[in-house]
Order: sequence, then structure tokens, then C-alpha cells
Amino acid sequence: MELLSKLISTTRKIAFYLKEKPNIKIDDHVLEHMLFYHGLTGTSPENEKLSRMVKSDIKEALTRKNSSELSLALKLPPTLWEEKLKNIILSLTYAEQQFLVKLLLPPELMSKDNSYAVIHKNWQVRANAANMLVILKAKEAVPFLIESLNSDIAGGAQSFCYIAYALGKLQGNESKEALESQLTHSDLWLRTDAAGSLSYFQFDMVANSLAIALLNEDEALDYMAYAISRQHKPHKFLLSASQKIAKAGGHLISGIIEAAQNSFNSNLVIETESHLCLTDLIRLAKEDTSLILANAAISLCNWLSKTEQKDQGTEGASELEKHKITLNEILSENSLKENILRTLKIAVDGSSAIPKAELVHAIELAGRLNLSEAQALLIDLLNKNNLSDAELKQVIVSLGLIAGNEDRISSLLVDYVRKLINIDERSQLTKSKQPVYEENASGTRIYWLVLKTLANLPTASSISFLFAALQDYAPDKRSCALESIMAIYEKDSQIAFPKPIDTVLKEALKDSAPMMQLASILSIARLNRASLIDDVLPLIDAQENTVSKEALSCLENLGKAGHQVNIKNALKDKYKSIKEEHKRKRVMDILQK
Repeated sequence: MELLSKLISTTRKIAFYLKEKPNIKIDDHVLEHMLFYHGLTGTSPENEKLSRMVKSDIKEALTRKNSSELSLALKLPPTLWEEKLKNIILSLTYAEQQFLVKLLLPPELMSKDNSYAVIHKNWQVRANAANMLVILKAKEAVPFLIESLNSDIAGGAQSFCYIAYALGKLQGNESKEALESQLTHSDLWLRTDAAGSLSYFQFDMVANSLAIALLNEDEALDYMAYAISRQHKPHKFLLSASQKIAKAGGHLISGIIEAAQNSFNSNLVIETESHLCLTDLIRLAKEDTSLILANAAISLCNWLSKTEQKDQGTEGASELEKHKITLNEILSENSLKENILRTLKIAVDGSSAIPKAELVHAIELAGRLNLSEAQALLIDLLNKNNLSDAELKQVIVSLGLIAGNEDRISSLLVDYVRKLINIDERSQLTKSKQPVYEENASGTRIYWLVLKTLANLPTASSISFLFAALQDYAPDKRSCALESIMAIYEKDSQIAFPKPIDTVLKEALKDSAPMMQLASILSIARLNRASLIDDVLPLIDAQENTVSKEALSCLENLGKAGHQVNIKNALKDKYKSIKEEHKRKRVMDILQK
């Protein structure tokens, strides 16, 4: 058995070594949704000749009364052609527009003739047909769009967002019911599409459905929050007489803040007027000690605290302090803590169903409030196999925030990750300069999160694992490990490391990956490591512009921190070899200060 184990191990290592460098892969429908939700819809193609050809093909199909020719003309990327197709349609006569609708739609439902665009076998044709039917305000198309939405035809997930939003814009009870039936779809993107398209209806008509969708969403909360808040701002939810809808409003705000910090523009909080919701959030949280509302209030308070210096005057800051006092009173209440523990216990026991939002907020609050009584329950949850990714990630984060039993928690997290990924095999691969495609995407996301969480757990187990991760072939894992090592060092510079901290930083500066170089440069500036000035200097010449800029900023900051003479001496020599004019100018600016 021992010989067999060695053979298996050796074979796996060889397979890793011989493995071709993987290309980054994204599912087609994920890519299409990313393009759709990040505002690329409606961008016009630059090729005007092609636009004229498409217009001519559409006009020819109308003249010949040929649905197949029309469909052929619509094999176009919908994210790029919506605006052009709109212009083409608006240039047609009223009679031509009416006939265009007939060519887009089959003569009857369940037709087997898929030459008609709305049920065409090509997903781009279906998507463009949906967009055109909205422009044409063709309400008679609703039954056909519903049929197309529910079909299992090829590329259905890619065309889904266009068809769903067409139903939302065309309105009607049939559209509403069809979209509501998709809110529990197993695909997170399609759930998001359904919720976003439903938000085009009047709020009172869909508030309950949107609330249910929000409270049961954790995987794609940021995108769902973005999609809904485009039409209905959080205040509408918070001002509802329904407790469920009000709680959904709190979850919506949490999703908006998450989206603003990660997936979307940081201005999203202000654009959706979420920054004006704190008073109502705190009032509602005080009324029923809701976990969702209390946690959303913490998130919004934190966001406002970061922006108050820039965007609020003294009066705004003073008002925020009052809200913080009230919020702290709510958070210190035993009833809230009991509610957290009760929710976690139910999740562990599985004695009854808990809305996903309720559980995620309970887990997050346990960490934020440093609730020691929740630690054992979180450990039990970690060992359950039925947690969603969002719940699992929050369990890991909260375990890292609760004080006490650090040795046990760090060992537990490290052991958990080692069951998901083989760090020894990963360390034997050539270190990649650029981000890599991970076959075990879910497991490696947890790996990264644990590396980040270990920054709060300065134990021997944590340090050993973090230093091992510095050899990982994926640059994001190496840089995350480095950042956590630096965070531990900042809290306690006397802690025992396998290598001197300067050696760790020097090796990171020489790493081929820009993100490792950046992590090291930022740490050197933050830790005021003047002993590494000569090691930072070469990165002024880095081809990666961000690395070069940060290297210069690091040197400038070290100069301001009391090492001006050393910095100027070093830069005077370096200036002679710098070729790029903008870099020479930047160095001269530092020298003249």
C-alpha cells in the first residue's frame, strides 16, 4: 500500500508539472451577463459600413416578407447592437414597423418553424428580437417571449437576460407571472435577471415578490441589488408596512454596499440614495431587533464613516455620531444577541428552515459583535456540508473575528483548506506572473479567504501555512499570504517568523507577479522599512505602470517619514539611468521637495 501511495503521488506531481498553462475561461452566459450588467448594452459598433449593410438586409427581408432572411440579419452581438437596431427601426415607416413585428413572431405558439427570430435556434437572434420587440412596443409578443424564455433551446442562458427584461418592459400580468416563476431558478444569473426585470413593474405590484427574492439570495446579492435598485430605491422597501418587505430593504442596502465595494462603481450607494436610509434602518432595527436591519445599519455606518471626511460637513458627522450611539445601544441588547444565537442553533440543528438572508446576517453579526458564545456554533456550521458559498465564507470570516481559542481556530481553518486543495502540489508548479484559471474555483476561493482571515489569527499554525502559501503558483494567493503576514507583523513585530521580515519583502519585490511586487511595496512604505530603499529602486523601471508609480510613491513616503537624505541620494544616482520622461519628471519632483 505504501508503494502504491508513492506511485500515485509521483504520478500526480508529474501531471501537475506537465500541465499546460491554462487559459482563463468564463462560461459564455456568465460573460454575456457581465457585459449586460456593466453597462455595455447599447454601445454602437464603429463600423458604419456594417451598420448600413444590416439596415439594408432588414429592409430587404421586409420587402421579400422573409422571416429567415430577417433572422440571418440579426446574428449580431446584442450588447453592441441595441442602439443601432433602435435607430434602424425608428427610420422605418409605421407600416414597415408593424410588418416587422409579424416577421419576428411565428404565426402561432409552439410553432416548430424556428426561422422566426423570437424562437430562433441562435441565441443572438432571439436576444436582438426581444430588444426590437420592446422598441416596437409589441405587447402581442409577450406569449412568444414567455415561450422563448422557458425553452431549453441552445444558448438559452445567454439570451435569457434580454428576453426577461423585454417582458419586464412590455408589462402585463402574463409577463409578471412568468418572471416570478423564475425567481427560484437554480442559476444565480437567471434569478437576478428575473428580479431585475420585475423591478420595471410598479412597486406595489411586485414588492412582495422582490422581497422574497432578496431574502433568499446570497450568492448574487450584489448583482441582484444593483438590478433592483436601478428602478426601486431601498427607501421604498424600508417605508413599507410589511416587516418582510422592510427587512428585504435592509438586505438590499447590504447588497448595494457590497456591490459598490466590489463589482460596481463606488458611487452606487449615493446613486441609489442608500446613504440617506440610516435613520430608517436604525428605527426599524430598534423596533424589532431584526438581524438583517441591524447588520445593514452597521454596514451603512461603516460606509458613512469612511466618507464623512470627504462628503459631509461637521453637521453630517455629528448626526452620524448620534446614530452610532443609538446603534450601539441596539447592538448591546441581550435580545439581539439571543436572536443571533438562536438563529445559529437552528441552522446547526436543522430543526427548521431559515431565510438565507437571516442566517448570513446572523453569522456576520456574530463576528462583528465578537460574540464568544457563537464560536462553537460557527465551528459546527463549518463542519456542515449543506452551507452555501456565501454562508461558508461568512463563517470563516466571523471565526477570524471572535477573540479566544486562536490556536484551535487557525488549525481548524488550515485543516479545512488542506482538504480542499493540495498546497504542496501547487507549490511545486512554476510561479505564474499573471492570474491563473483555477479548475477548483470554489475550493480556491475558500483557500484565498482563509489566507486573508489568518491575518487575525497570529498563531504558529497560521504563520506556517501563510509562509507555505508564499510558494503557491497563483499570484493572488501569494500576495494574499504576504498581506496577512505583514498584518500579523504590524500587530506584533516580535513574533517568530521562519525568515526575517526584510528577507520576505525582498523576495516579494523580485517576484515576477506585479501584484506581489505591489503588496511588498505598500508594506515597505507602511512599515517604514528604509533598509529596503535600494531594493525598491529597480522597480521604478517596471513595465507595469502601477508598480512603477507605487515604487516612486513608496520612496517619496519614506522620505517624508524621516529618510529624506537617503532617498535623495538614491534617486540622484537612479535619475541618470531613467529613460522615460514622465518617470524622470516624477523623480525630479521628489528631489526638489
